Amino acid sequence: MDIKGLEADKLECRLYVGNLDFRMSESDVIKMFSPFGKITAEDFLWHTRGPKRGEPRGYAFVQYTTKEHSGSSVSKGEDEWKVNLRTPNGSSPC
Repeated sequence: MDIKGLEADKLECRLYVGNLDFRMSESDVIKMFSPFGKITAEDFLWHTRGPKRGEPRGYAFVQYTTKEHSGSSVSKGEDEWKVNLRTPNGSSPC
């Protein structure tokens, strides 16, 4: 398998999590998504300048070890948590 194929596999396991409550913390996001599989990376984004500096932006990225884990979190997340879950290319992961 070529390098581009490996990178595409990793992206399929990475989810964009939008519409997060601004009161949520990084640990809340990890607790919410860890029951569905092993999380290999998580990026919780903060405002870095301006009057909102240090406040959460309301979205994050969560990356699982497998596509199946990301798919199971999507089926639960969009219905129960009312968050938007997408792969980085904009499509639904499952």
